[in-house]
Amino acid sequence: MIVHIFPTVQVLHLTVKDYNEDSVYMDANKWKQLILSHIPNLRVFDIQLDFTLSNNADQLKIETKINQFTTPFWIERQWFFAHHFYQSRNENRLIFCSTDPYRY
Repeated sequence: MIVHIFPTVQVLHLTVKDYNEDSVYMDANKWKQLILSHIPNLRVFDIQLDFTLSNNADQLKIETKINQFTTPFWIERQWFFAHHFYQSRNENRLIFCSTDPYRY
């Protein structure tokens, strides 16, 4: 049923909280393939991810994943993202979110 509905989806809002930095939600290539294969009419990609970072989290590895969201695929659609590292209750955290997702 979902496979038949996805091609008609034009707006996707997704909020995920409390996953770790290795989550599939941070995989730009998987998002790209999902969108190209199953959600071709998507106009608005509104995402907010709030992650707890492990004590041994490699910030360079995380920033490499974030930078995958700056390829031509994302830029051509005018889907831009921001991120912020912060500390909460003695945990290192990361917020990754779309900026101005309603541009279209």
